[in-house]
Amino acid sequence: MATVVKPISTANFFRSNLKLAAVALPQLPTLMANTLCASDRPLALLPVRLETRFFAQPDGSSELRVRIYPDKIHLDSHERDLLPGEQQWGQHYWEQDWRAGPDAVARADAWRQLADRFGAARAAWIARALAPTNPLQRPKALVPAAQALPDAPQWPTVDIVQDGKEAAWRRAPQARLLPDRWFAVVQSGGRPVIAVSGGDIPKTLATGPDPQVPKADIAADQIAADKGMLWMVDFNEAEKVGMALRIAIPAALLAAGLDSLFVLGTASTNANDTAAQLAALLDAHHYTDGAEFLRTGTPTNNTADRRAGYDPSDAGRAQSFATEVMFDPATLDGSSNAARLGAALGLPPAQVAPVLGRLPFAAAAQDADMRAMNNALWPAAWGYFLSNMAGPDGSGLTPDHIAWARAHFLDHVRSAGPFASLRCGRQPYGILPVTSLDQWQPRAGEEGALARDTALQNLLRQLRDGAWRPQLEQAARVGRRTPPDPDGDLADVMRTDAVSSSYNTRGVLGRHYLQHLRAFLGEDLQGSGFIAQQDAIATGLLQRLGLPWRPRLARAAYADLAYRVGASLVQAGEVSPWRKLEPDFIGALLAQKGIDALIAMRPDPANPDSKQSLLQILLRHALLRELAQATAMIAAGLPGNDVATLLRDPELVDLVGGAAPTLSWKRQLALKVPAVTGDRTIRQFLESATAFDTSALQSLGAFRGSLDRLRTLDSEALQLLMQGTLDLSSHRLDAWITSFATKRLAAMRAAAQQGIYAGGYGWVENLRPAPPGSAAPVAPPAGESGPLFASPNDSGFIHAPSMAHAAAAAMLRNAHLGATGVPLQDGPFAIDLTSRRVREASQLLEGVRQGQPLGALLGYRFERGLHELQLDRFIAPLRDLAPLVAGKLEAKTQPLEAIAANNVVDGLVLHSRWRTDGRPIHALLVNAGASDNETQMVVQELNALGDAIDGLGDALTAEAAYQMARGNTSRIASTLAAIAHGDAPAPELEVARIPRSGIALTHRLLMLWSGTPTAATGWAAASTSVRATAEPMLNAWAARLLGDPRKVRCTIERLDDASGAVVETRVLHLSDLALAPLDVVYGVETTAGPRRTDTTPDDIEQRLLYVARHAAGGFAMQANLRIQHARPANLAATELTLLDVLEQARAARRLVANARGADAEDLNPPERANAATLDLTELEARVVKAENALNAAHKALDALVKKGTASTADALRVAMLKLGTFGLSPAVPAIAAGDDVPARAALLAQAAALLKQGKPRLDQGATLRGVASSTEARVRRDQLNERMRAVFGAAFVVLPRFTCDTAAAAELKAALAASTATQGGDALASHTWFMRSARVRDPVARMAACLRGAEVLNTGERLNLRVAQLPFASTERWVGLPCAPNTDPPSGKLSLVLQAPATLDTALPLCGLAVDEWIEVVPSRRETTAITFQYNPPDACAPQSVLLAVPPVPDQAWTVAGLHRVLVETLDLAKLRAIDPEALAASAQYLPALYLAFNAKDDVVSTDAAAFTR
Repeated sequence: MATVVKPISTANFFRSNLKLAAVALPQLPTLMANTLCASDRPLALLPVRLETRFFAQPDGSSELRVRIYPDKIHLDSHERDLLPGEQQWGQHYWEQDWRAGPDAVARADAWRQLADRFGAARAAWIARALAPTNPLQRPKALVPAAQALPDAPQWPTVDIVQDGKEAAWRRAPQARLLPDRWFAVVQSGGRPVIAVSGGDIPKTLATGPDPQVPKADIAADQIAADKGMLWMVDFNEAEKVGMALRIAIPAALLAAGLDSLFVLGTASTNANDTAAQLAALLDAHHYTDGAEFLRTGTPTNNTADRRAGYDPSDAGRAQSFATEVMFDPATLDGSSNAARLGAALGLPPAQVAPVLGRLPFAAAAQDADMRAMNNALWPAAWGYFLSNMAGPDGSGLTPDHIAWARAHFLDHVRSAGPFASLRCGRQPYGILPVTSLDQWQPRAGEEGALARDTALQNLLRQLRDGAWRPQLEQAARVGRRTPPDPDGDLADVMRTDAVSSSYNTRGVLGRHYLQHLRAFLGEDLQGSGFIAQQDAIATGLLQRLGLPWRPRLARAAYADLAYRVGASLVQAGEVSPWRKLEPDFIGALLAQKGIDALIAMRPDPANPDSKQSLLQILLRHALLRELAQATAMIAAGLPGNDVATLLRDPELVDLVGGAAPTLSWKRQLALKVPAVTGDRTIRQFLESATAFDTSALQSLGAFRGSLDRLRTLDSEALQLLMQGTLDLSSHRLDAWITSFATKRLAAMRAAAQQGIYAGGYGWVENLRPAPPGSAAPVAPPAGESGPLFASPNDSGFIHAPSMAHAAAAAMLRNAHLGATGVPLQDGPFAIDLTSRRVREASQLLEGVRQGQPLGALLGYRFERGLHELQLDRFIAPLRDLAPLVAGKLEAKTQPLEAIAANNVVDGLVLHSRWRTDGRPIHALLVNAGASDNETQMVVQELNALGDAIDGLGDALTAEAAYQMARGNTSRIASTLAAIAHGDAPAPELEVARIPRSGIALTHRLLMLWSGTPTAATGWAAASTSVRATAEPMLNAWAARLLGDPRKVRCTIERLDDASGAVVETRVLHLSDLALAPLDVVYGVETTAGPRRTDTTPDDIEQRLLYVARHAAGGFAMQANLRIQHARPANLAATELTLLDVLEQARAARRLVANARGADAEDLNPPERANAATLDLTELEARVVKAENALNAAHKALDALVKKGTASTADALRVAMLKLGTFGLSPAVPAIAAGDDVPARAALLAQAAALLKQGKPRLDQGATLRGVASSTEARVRRDQLNERMRAVFGAAFVVLPRFTCDTAAAAELKAALAASTATQGGDALASHTWFMRSARVRDPVARMAACLRGAEVLNTGERLNLRVAQLPFASTERWVGLPCAPNTDPPSGKLSLVLQAPATLDTALPLCGLAVDEWIEVVPSRRETTAITFQYNPPDACAPQSVLLAVPPVPDQAWTVAGLHRVLVETLDLAKLRAIDPEALAASAQYLPALYLAFNAKDDVVSTDAAAFTR
C-alpha cells in the first residue's frame, strides 16, 4: 500500500485564455520577418506599460493608438558626478573610517554621519566614488583623533560639479536601454494578423522635468512639462520619439475581436556595451531609490502577520552599514544571488561585486537552497515515482533515464525561478529565462547528446496541450464566473498563494494486492469487470496524450476518501525568518548512522503527542530511500541482480509458495558484495561509510550534503522550499518547461560569459472599444487642442486644502458612489461636514476625552434643550425610558463636565428608540400631559439629537478616511460604536484642521564666552571654591551678575526673647562669607517670586547667621537672631542689600537650571555639522580635580567623625562647611561656637548625617569611572559631564570648551561683524526681538530677568545681543525681522542670537550656555491645495518581470516573429502557472508524483500516513 500526498494549491491572476496556433512564417504579417538582433548572447527584455485607445473612423474601422511607458527599472536619475560638499564629506568619512581601524562602532558612527547627511543610497555612492586608491595602507588599529594617520588616504580622480549651486538635482531622469524602435503585433483568432513598427527612439529619453530648463520656457497656461518630457503627455510628441504607435484596425477584425497586443523591440548596441549599460542602470537604482535581492516569500504588502518587505527607514543606518560598509563583496561565491545574476546578465566578472555585491541579500544563495531541497525530496518524490510507480516496466524508463531526469531536475527545475527577484525602488522584478518550447531544437550536431531533452520536450508539450490547457477555465481569475461576478472572482484570486498551503493524502493499492484481498473476501475483480473498467479509465489520459506507456500506476486503485495532513509543515510554533529549526531534526537525521534507528524514527500513529512535521517525515523517508538506492546499486554487483529490479518495491512479499524469498530491501541489506563491502554486509558497509566517492554512494553523499545546507536555513525558508519542491512534483508544469530556457541559458553562458542584448516588451489582452456613450466628446477650453472626452457620469471635483484631504475626499466619494455609481442621499457615506456639525462633534469628543460617556454627553445636550424650552417636566419620564444608570446625583463641587454621569438620559439609547419606533415616546408625552405644540418641540429636540449623532458619525468617518490617506492605520478604528462602548479613544478631528506650509527657521539664544575667565573683584579666589574651580567661566559670569560682595550690606538683628523687640543690630558684608559667586548662585533655592512664603533660610542665609555667631565677639549661641531684609535708610547709592543679591542669585539659578552647556553644533544650522574640537583633556582635568576634592573632603570629615569627641568642634565645623560646598546639606554647623562635649556630640551627629548624604555621590562617581571611556568625542563629553554632576548634584551645569574649525570660526566672526547690517542697520532690533520673545518663551524670560536685575543693581552685566545668521550671506536680512514687502525669508537659516562680551574671539576656545532654541514656521504666502476628481486609470500595468530570452533554435538570429512567439508562450506559461491540483482531476491517476510506501514489517522503506493525518 502507498499513500499519495496531494497539494492543495492556488493560482495567479490572469484574465483570458490564449491560443497558441502554429502559424507558418509566410502566413504572418510581412513585418514579422524583420531581423532584430543576433542570438549568440541572451536577450534581456525589460517590461513596459501600454495604454490603448480606439478612435472610430468614418468607414467603420478604428484607429488603435498605443502609448508605451518605460517601467521603473528603465529609469535612471543617478547623479554620477559629485558636488564639492559631497567630496568634502566623503573624504571626511573615509578619514574617520580609516581612523576607526577594526572598531565596528566607530566605523558605524562615521557611516551614520555621512548617511544622515546625504541619505544611505547617495552616501554609498559618495563612499564608492571616493574610495581610497591605497586600501592596503588602511590602519589595522584605532587611531585617536589627536594623532595623525600613519598613511593618509589617496583619493581617486572624480568629476566635481563646480557651478557654485550645490544642487543635488541637476538633470532630468532618463529612460535607459530602450529598443531602437517598437514593433506591435495584434493577434485575433489565435494568430498574428497585424504588425506595425514605430519611429526611432532616442538613446536618451527624459522621463521627468529638467531642472536646467528655465521656468520662462514653459508657458503659464500650459502643463508643467518641458520639451524633453512632453512626449509623456502629448501623443503626437510621443509618436515623434517612437513611444507611440497608430494601428489601423479593419471593421471586420474589430468585430471578430482582438485577443492581444504585444509590443516588443531590441536595441542594436553590441553585447558588451549593453552589459556595461545594464550595470550602470543597476548602479543608478542602487544609489538612488535603492535596489536589493528579495528572499523568497518576502511580503509585498503589510499584513496582520508581517510588514511589507520594503522598508526604507533603515533605523540607525544599521542595514546600510552592514551591506555598504561591513560586507566584503570579494567574499561572494559562485552560488550567491549576486554572482548568479551577474553571470546571467553577462556582466564582466570584475563588475559583479561592485554592481551587485553590496545589495541586501547579495550573498544569499537562493538557487543553491532550492537545489538542496530538490535533492533532499527527490528520493521521496520523483525518484520513487519514476523507479516504482511510472517505471521501469511499462514505460521503458531505465536507471540511466532516471539519473538523467534527476540531474536535470536538480540543475534546472526551480519552484521560484533560477534567480532571486530584484527590487528597484519600490518595485520588485522577477528574473525569468524564457524560450519557445514548441520551437526548441538542439544545436546542429547535438541531436544525439540531447535526445533525452527532445523526449522530455515532447512529453511536456503533450502534457501542456492535453492535460493543462483544457483546465485553464478552472483557474481562479477575473472573468471566470457566468453570469459575471467580478467581486467573487477577485475574492477567489485573493485567496490564492504562490505555493500549496495544505495537503491531503489518500491510499493507493496495487492490482495484485487488491485482487488477492478481494478474492479472500470471495470477489472476482476480473470476472466482475472491475479490472477492465479501471484499465479504461487509467489508460484514457495516456491515450489522449499519445503515450504508449502502461506503468504500474495504470493498474493502481485509489481510495475514495482523502485525509488532510494535520502535521505542521516544518515545525510547531513560530515559522519565520528569525526562527531556526526547533528541534534540529535535520541534524538528528545526519547524526544517526544506524539504519534500524532511522527506521525507528518513524512517526507513531499510536502516539497522539507526536510532534513530527511533514518536512521531518519526508526527509526521514527520503534518507531511507537514498539508502535503499545505494543498497540496490551495491547489490547489483552480485550475479543475476539488476538495479532496476532491486529498486522496485515488491507489491507482494513472500506470497508465492515454493518460490525463493522476495529480495526486499531488508534482505538486500544482509547481502555481502566482496568487491565493494568486503566481508561486511551492505548494512554494515553503509552504516560505517564516511566517504561517498564511489558511484554507488555519490548520490547518498550529495543527499547528505543537501541536508547539511538545509539545516543552516531558517524555518520560513525551509517551509517555502519544501512547499515549492512538492509543487514541482504535483502541478508546476510551468517550472519544467522553464527548465529548457534555464538549461540553454547555462549553455550559452558556458560558451560566452560576457555580454547581453537588451530589449523591451509589454502586452495587453482582450482589446475592445468602449461601449458607445461611455465618453462623449466635448469642446476643449480655449487654447487647448482636442479631442477631449467627458464621462457621462462625471460627478465634478472637490477642491481640498491638502493632498491628504483630497485623497480622503476621493475615498469617501468613491464609497458614496458605491458599486452602482449612483450616490444615495441617505447612504452611510453621505457625509455632511458643515462648520456647525464639526464644531458640535468636536465638543462631544472633547467631553469623551474628559471621561464622560458619549450617551451622557448627548443626554446633557438633550436635557439642556428641553430646559431652555421650559419643558423640564418631561425630563424625568424620558430618563426612565432611556436611563444611563439608576441612582441620584450626589452633591459635588466639581463642574458639570467633571461629574461622573449617573442620572441623565442616555442620548444614544433615546435616539435609537426614537428612530426605531417613536410611538412609545409619543405615548409617554401624551401621558405626561404634553400639548401638540409641546410634543412638536420635543420632537424637534429629538431630531436635533439625531443630527448631532449623525454629525459625529460623519466626522469620525471622515477622520478615519483622512488618517487612512495619511497612512496612519492606528487611527482608523475610532468608530461611533467603538467610542460609545469605550473600545477606542476619542480622536482629535485632524480632518477639520487646515494644514499650513511655511519656511522653517531655527532660533537659538546662547550666552557665549571665549578665552580665559577674568578674576572676580571682591570675591574669594576661584581656587578656594570647588564650584568655581570646576566651572570658572560660569563663576566669572555670576560675579558680573551679582556685583561686588563688599558692597552688599547684610543686617542681623538680635531680638528680645520676651517681647520680640530689636535689642541689637550688627552689619556684615557678603564678602565676609568668603564665598565665590557660583557658591551664592547654587546656595539659594529657585522658588519663584520676590519673596518666599516659607521661613527656612537659604544656605547663604544660614552661613551668614553662622558667621554672625562664630566670629570673634559674635552673638551668643542662645541669641534670637534674624536677618533684616528691609532696605536701611542710610544705604548708600552704591550699596546693595542681601535680599537684592539673593533674588538676583535666584534668577541666575533658575536660568542655569534650565539651560545646558553649549557645544559647536549650536553654532551651526541643524543640517550642517561642525568639525570642531572638544577640549576633552581640559574638561577631564576639571572633573578629576572635583572628584578628588570631594573624596578628600568626605574622607577628612569621616576621619573626624571616627575620632568621636576627640575631634575639636572647630575642626568639625571647617570640615562640614568644606563638604557643604559640593551642594550637600545639612552643612552649616548647628553649633556655631563652643567646644564642650555636648557641642562636639551635636556636631558629630550632624557630620554623620552629612556623610550619609555624600556617600551615594561617591558610589555613583566610582561607578561612572568604571565605565569604559568612549572614543567618540561627544559621548566622552557626556560621560565627563555625568561624572561632574555626580560630584555637585544633578543641577550643576558644565560648560565644555571647544574650538571651531578655521572655516566655521571665520564664518561666525564675519556674521557677528555684520550683526548691525543684518538687523537692517538697527543694532537694537535684536533687543526688541528679545523682549518680545521673553513674553512667550520661558527660557528667554529667565535670561531677561537676570540681565534686567543686573542692570537695575548696576552689577556690571548688560544686555549686549549680537546676531549671527548662518549660513552667512552678507546680503540677507535677519529672519527675526519682518520680511521686506513681497519677499519671503530665506529658508534653511539659523538665527543665532548671542549674549557675548565685545571681546569675543571666535578663533579662541569657546564655551557658553544654550539658553533656548525653537523652530518658527513662517507661513507661506501661497499654499498648495489639491483637487480630486473622478478618473478611471488604464487597467494595464507592466509585466514587471525581466525576461532573459534565449533562442529556441541556436545560432538563429532573433526576428519579430521568433521573439513574438517566445512572448506568446511566456504569457501562456504564466496562465498555466495558475492551474492547481484541484483542476487536474483527469490526471489524478498519475499526479502528483508523491508516494510513500507503507509496509508493516519494513520490508521496504515505509511511512504510515496515519501518523500525520490525524
